[in-house]
Amino acid sequence: IWRLCSFPWNRKEEDLLHTINLSRKLSFIRNEIIGTQPDYGSLIENDGYIQYTSLSLYPSDGGFLNKHRDVHPVEGGEPLLHFKFEITHKNIDYEEGGFYIWDRDGNENCVSELVTPGDVIFFDGSLPHEVKPIYGQNGRIALFEIPTYVSQSSRESEYLGDGEEFS
Repeated sequence: IWRLCSFPWNRKEEDLLHTINLSRKLSFIRNEIIGTQPDYGSLIENDGYIQYTSLSLYPSDGGFLNKHRDVHPVEGGEPLLHFKFEITHKNIDYEEGGFYIWDRDGNENCVSELVTPGDVIFFDGSLPHEVKPIYGQNGRIALFEIPTYVSQSSRESEYLGDGEEFS
């Protein structure tokens, strides 16, 4: 998997401006669905909540993401309603693999077989999900925003350009 993460406090990649803006708009919709302010998490909130854009490429030679459940690192955090926007599509850009979710009854669902271009997928990130190995012409490209929390201690450190921390 190759992943570009666009943090809201950084300058947006010029050639990805429309894609990142789409991600932020979908995040506003998600926030309204869960009952928070539309721009909640656009910057680091007082409780440490933040959202950032992830643009992921799963290469066509077996790119994958292991089965997992997402959790917030804090008790009582915001609901984990995720969205995904598939930029490439199964049976168009790749033939095998795709995005799978297990429902509350333990049934496996290949979401990539259900979506068509322009669809937005909303799902409970605490349910098991994965990207099974991708094989085909172009690979799988998907867009989503990652909702998470940053620790107070990480906000108090200073970082050098090469990533080394000093306090």
